[in-house]
Amino acid sequence: MSVYHLPVKTFDRLPDTMFAGAPFPDVEKLREPYSEEALTSEFQFDGELVQRIVDKGLDIYEDKNELDGWLAVRLHNAIRAPRRLAGDKRFWAWVAVEFAQKYVQMRFSDAGGQVHRWRYTGELLRNAVARLWWGAEMVRDGPSYDLVPVVFARVRTAQFALELKYSWFRPAAMAFARVVEGHDGGARLTDAEMKALSRKVNAYLSLTALEGFGIGMEGEAYDQAWWSSNVTYESLVEGKIEGPNDGHVDAGAVEQLTKWFRELAA
Repeated sequence: MSVYHLPVKTFDRLPDTMFAGAPFPDVEKLREPYSEEALTSEFQFDGELVQRIVDKGLDIYEDKNELDGWLAVRLHNAIRAPRRLAGDKRFWAWVAVEFAQKYVQMRFSDAGGQVHRWRYTGELLRNAVARLWWGAEMVRDGPSYDLVPVVFARVRTAQFALELKYSWFRPAAMAFARVVEGHDGGARLTDAEMKALSRKVNAYLSLTALEGFGIGMEGEAYDQAWWSSNVTYESLVEGKIEGPNDGHVDAGAVEQLTKWFRELAA
């Protein structure tokens, strides 16, 4: 299937009624194809597969946070996009409108049925679909997605684990999620305690760089075979799902940060 993007400025001029559950206009008039130079020849986008996964998740889960955790793993596995494409909010606007509109409306509409337009056109961690994909990308440990549902267990956990500057250091995002959800053996933090911990971490890291701990990411080969391969619907709804064999995180780094975060929380 061809890959498109939506010019966000044009899309932002749509009337607010379009974000209250009404059908969107014909987006074919808005969408623009990417040039061949912007994509890798191996990347194949299956919009029908994305839509089937979204519909399946909506059928299974009523709890919004459980739905997020389930979808994040499967959308990341289904959309094997190169990072330069995954970093383009125009691409995610197209995905959210054409293939995930039912999810966006169900997950983020307010009491009046209104959805903020940035759930379609916003930055990577504001767009309803991009936040799931990037959440899975930032807290996977190589092929393991085990921590992804933990990050999406609460809205606040995902917000603080993914949206702050320190959290884009993958071991920090993983350690934060482990501590606040009690996956390190300690107590699960309340929303207020989580917010306080996040403030402390930000304050300390403004003076102490993460590199000062002597921890980091080891370089490793990009798993080209995984990123360029296709995936089936059946593999996404049956059995254990595994990601690419790259992006492994130093377990010692995660443990060290987890211990420090727990001490700060105390």
